[in-house]
Amino acid sequence: MFGLAAAGFGLSYLVWRDFATVWQPVPADAPLHSGLVYVAAVAMLVGGAAMFLKRPSALAGFVLALVYGAFALLQAQQVIGSPGTEATWGGLAEEVALVIGALLVCDAASPNAVRAIALRLLFGLCAIVFGLTHFANLAATAGFVPGWFPGDGMFWAYATGFAHAAAGLALIVGYRPRLAARGLTAMFIGFGLFVWLPKLVAAPTDHVAWTGNIVNLALIGAAWLLADALSDARPAAEN
Repeated sequence: MFGLAAAGFGLSYLVWRDFATVWQPVPADAPLHSGLVYVAAVAMLVGGAAMFLKRPSALAGFVLALVYGAFALLQAQQVIGSPGTEATWGGLAEEVALVIGALLVCDAASPNAVRAIALRLLFGLCAIVFGLTHFANLAATAGFVPGWFPGDGMFWAYATGFAHAAAGLALIVGYRPRLAARGLTAMFIGFGLFVWLPKLVAAPTDHVAWTGNIVNLALIGAAWLLADALSDARPAAEN
């Protein structure tokens, strides 16, 4: 999942000759913008392809971490410029979660207990931010819920917000963290199936619809990588 998303980013850069709009806010007037698009496309395609190897190298994970890290810095700049806007915090948390996913690939190639704990804690913080952004903009979150879902959109806005926050807290305190990571993975899969995929079907040439699906796929991969890492690192605590 993580590799497929990285390759998807690379292909989208080549098709639209631009980054992932809202999620990767590289200014259009940035120096060498076009060149940066192609460099990032190659890095994402190569890094994504490397994820399909039986044992992805730490170098491949590091390359993806660098690219996602650059986007995280841009999101951090937006947070500093507009700290009261919840969308900027959510964007930063998403990019940091992808950096964590890439670093988990590195850690799998060269395990380190301290680093693994730090990545779990950081992912937990990201999940809490996801929940808080749901609460901060309930009406917009509810608007993403399909009309045929049981209950109203506001119920699901609250439910997913609480689920994000609960999973994040579980990761931070270390209470059944593998289950929390699996729950986040399942929730991102649900977002993909019921929110982002229908948007793509309705507008198959829309840049935002494509990049939204790719970002969500990358988050699925990152959460899944975390669940696998916790499964390997703490099997006894989960029995």
